[in-house]
Amino acid sequence: MIKSLLKTFLSVIFLLVISNILYSQELENVKLLPHTGVKDQAMSGTCWCFSVISIIESELIKKGIEYPDLSEMF
Repeated sequence: MIKSLLKTFLSVIFLLVISNILYSQELENVKLLPHTGVKDQAMSGTCWCFSVISIIESELIKKGIEYPDLSEMF
């Protein structure tokens, strides 16, 4: 019983090692997109507003407007 379990365990480990060797891939660089920095919302409870404005600012940067600073509170 123990020999059978050990044999199965070693077979699985062997297959995992072989598949890792055969199918391993190197990571490649991806395109870095410009984005706005992290902003402090303090205790305002308006995280939804900060996230939406951040998305809008990032889209404006993609459109060519250089680092807009929209107001999250007004």
